Amino acid sequence: MNRLIHGVAAWLLLCVSLTLCPCLDAAEPEAISAGRIFRQSRDAFKRREFEEAEGLALKAKKRAIAVGDRETARKCRQFLMTLLIGGKEYAAALRIAVEHTEAGARDGDWCDELEGLASQAEIHEANGDVQALIRVRVQSYKHIRSILHQNETRSWIPCRDVPGRPQRSREKLMSQAADLLHHLAGDFEGLGLADKTEQAREVRTKILDRIAAKDRHEQDEARRRWEAKLNDQETLDEKLEILRTDPGTNGVTSSDIISAYQYFHGWGSRAKVGLPVFIENLDPESPRHHWQVFTILGGIGPEAKGAVPKLVELLGREDASLRNHVSQTLEGIGVTEPVYIERVLDAMCLVENRGALAGLSRSLQGAGVSMADFIPDRLRCARTEDQKVCLLDLLGRQQEEARDRASAIELFLNDESEVVQLAAAAAHLWVTGDGTHLRSLESKVKDDAIRRRASRILSHGPPPPDP
Repeated sequence: MNRLIHGVAAWLLLCVSLTLCPCLDAAEPEAISAGRIFRQSRDAFKRREFEEAEGLALKAKKRAIAVGDRETARKCRQFLMTLLIGGKEYAAALRIAVEHTEAGARDGDWCDELEGLASQAEIHEANGDVQALIRVRVQSYKHIRSILHQNETRSWIPCRDVPGRPQRSREKLMSQAADLLHHLAGDFEGLGLADKTEQAREVRTKILDRIAAKDRHEQDEARRRWEAKLNDQETLDEKLEILRTDPGTNGVTSSDIISAYQYFHGWGSRAKVGLPVFIENLDPESPRHHWQVFTILGGIGPEAKGAVPKLVELLGREDASLRNHVSQTLEGIGVTEPVYIERVLDAMCLVENRGALAGLSRSLQGAGVSMADFIPDRLRCARTEDQKVCLLDLLGRQQEEARDRASAIELFLNDESEVVQLAAAAAHLWVTGDGTHLRSLESKVKDDAIRRRASRILSHGPPPPDP
């Protein structure tokens, strides 16, 4: 009998499961498809197919609302507001902006409310509807004031009490309120409402004074903390001793070493007190090495010249990430000795990262030494577009000193890359004073950005000579 009862119960449970599962399964694909449709809308926008992008975004929003996917619905509304305002479809954009504001109020998300109100204000301003614009700006200001009043004890205010949603600083909201009052004062003045204009300006001044007072207080506090830190010789000696000690020795761990490096962050040139230790720990094979040592040395600046030989040596390593760190550090310190200048130029034929190349280039710009004789040979070994551009720029900055090296520049005037052609034409102008090639490039090039850049170079002339 018990076996029969258990069998019937199992059969009923199976029937209920088969009945409910299709419903449960159906909801998840709907939510997934809303996100997928939204991504398709973004892709259509990138292809500049704006009508398709709008249709897909509306479809994704409707699907997301149907399944309760608030986050996707929010993203769809944000995207639609941007898309419709950009396309000057103000009536449709206003409907979405109002919907976004109402959804934010319904979900208790004041960030979305303010975003929707800001879009409404932008639309009313574009339409020239001053009364509606003032109404929305006043509503936004009152809403911000209410948020600040409700969160008097908070420095950072969450948009909504849900994990993962962003926060806004109190100062940012106060600045936003001051901006609104500035615009409102202009609106009232345009309507001839002198009393309201003056009132808006007075309140704005009070808000700005409060922000300035808080900034001064924070600066004073930061200064006091720095002075206490700099005068704490015992802690300074302790941190430097940790950086002289291998992990696993005398109870020192890798975390202790990282913490010791972090102690010197923001010291700038004052960190020179630990310069010998930092130079010793530059070697990546040292157990005391950490990438933060590069940041500290770069922050010390020219007073860390003693680290240049070791840094230049590291530029020859195969590790691209290491070369990038070294490049940024040398940019902060500067390279002035000819023997090291040549080695940095050699490295510029090896480094491929654009930011690292720019850092190396800037590290040489204040050298005060002519590089006209060094650069042409490196130009011949340059492989990438960025390498050629950086070396041509450096050669052009030598100006008259490189006049007899103009032939090295002319080799790149017909390079397959228009960016390299621009760099060569600019360098040729700076070295010889002849802007013919640059004017020719300006007239024939297809890329608008390159054409504008060529025009600016022609109008502004050569850069100031290196000190």
